[in-house]
Amino acid sequence: MKRTMFYLQAVLLLIIAGLITGCAGGRKGYVEPSSGPTASIRFVASSLSSDKEGNAFVIVSIIEGVCVNENIRRVGALHGLDDPIFIRHNMKRILGMPLRDNLSEKDFTEIKVPAGPFSFDMHSRLRYKSGGAASQVQHCNDTVEFEAVAGRLYEAEFVLDPKGCAITVNELVEKSVGEYVRQPEKTARTRTDKCNWQ
Repeated sequence: MKRTMFYLQAVLLLIIAGLITGCAGGRKGYVEPSSGPTASIRFVASSLSSDKEGNAFVIVSIIEGVCVNENIRRVGALHGLDDPIFIRHNMKRILGMPLRDNLSEKDFTEIKVPAGPFSFDMHSRLRYKSGGAASQVQHCNDTVEFEAVAGRLYEAEFVLDPKGCAITVNELVEKSVGEYVRQPEKTARTRTDKCNWQ
């Protein structure tokens, strides 16, 4: 009887370990390219409305093909950088891209990406109060793709309010030495098959 219980416990532990490994393996952390042409992109989430409170973060993911677990590469969570759920994959980096005056460190992260067609998703989970109403949880995301050109600088900003969310993509173009302007990235578009995090 004891031996049977031992085997059952061992099998159960193996099943649980397999499930944990499968889940962890499904959504891996993003790894920057070590060779080949690259572009730089800054992900920004600086516009969380002032009437929101608690558990607010924006998750950044690189999407390699169709948005299913095995194609999702987590970059990290902006604002919720200390959240234990996401800390394992956080790539909090500053590459030295030209910075806007109104950004704080919790608002952004910067990474290198392969030049060429590039897709990413920014997904918020936010608990907030509005107009004296009870606390609500809001999920919102957008999945965007564009053509990243080698050597160029980009900025993707996640804009969120209680009515919804959107992503804008701009190229940072040097107007004069050390002075950059933001120009809308003409190839950027929202994917029709955007990720579903509900």
